[in-house]
Amino acid sequence: MIEIANLIGKSDSGLSSWGAVSASFTLDNGMVQLATQFTNIKQYHYQNALEVTEVDPLVDYLLSEWARQILEKRLDQFREFMAREMEAYGGVLHITKDSGLFVSSRS
Repeated sequence: MIEIANLIGKSDSGLSSWGAVSASFTLDNGMVQLATQFTNIKQYHYQNALEVTEVDPLVDYLLSEWARQILEKRLDQFREFMAREMEAYGGVLHITKDSGLFVSSRS
């Protein structure tokens, strides 16, 4: 869902680092973290995406999660921004869902 973080940063340059993941376990850094404990590690990706055609459900989703405290203060501006972005992309925002899993063993 990198597109959401990019849109939030684009809506307000002061939020450009919003959603950045540092030391947590992710698909991007999990292999390195697991390699300290396991010798056989396989990573499987599940390719999926959302095609969002309405602004309000997307904003409501963001408000139900960790973005509430950031977006509440500029909610009207953000809704207008998202509506302009959606219109610029032909009425559909493509949001990638990066998911997957690791299978690990010690031998």
